[in-house]
Amino acid sequence: MTDKAAADTAPHPRAADVDWASLATSLASEQRTRASPATTAPAAAQRGLARSELASSVALLLAFVAVVLTGMLWWQYRQFYVSLDQTDAAAAESLTRVRAEQRALQDRLSDTGAELAALTQSSATLSERLDAVPSRFADVEARLDAVQGGSFDARSELLRTEAEY
Repeated sequence: MTDKAAADTAPHPRAADVDWASLATSLASEQRTRASPATTAPAAAQRGLARSELASSVALLLAFVAVVLTGMLWWQYRQFYVSLDQTDAAAAESLTRVRAEQRALQDRLSDTGAELAALTQSSATLSERLDAVPSRFADVEARLDAVQGGSFDARSELLRTEAEY
């Protein structure tokens, strides 16, 4: 029995062995097809690597430009506020000077008002005195005319001084 069983199994290949053999053959063929694209894969990887290097270089360049622009804007912002502070200080100084000049002008104006009042008083007094002068001159002329011994030259001298006055 044992001989017969061994003899029966040897000439008939089993179905499982055939399946395993066909699987091994198909896997070997797939490995060969995968091996051929593997030689072209490094070229694709090289292109991908070049693209990533280019992208990172561009990103680094853009970051550098952004930092430079930020620095420039900060500098302009700082210069603007320095200039604004200087202008504020100059305006405050100018305002103080204008206020001092305004106070001086107000003082001069009040002094001028006092001087005007004094001048008006003096003018009124002088006007009263001048109103009295012609009547005095008329009295002096009448007396000179009344005096019989008066010279003609004295009268002409009086009229000339009156005109000059």
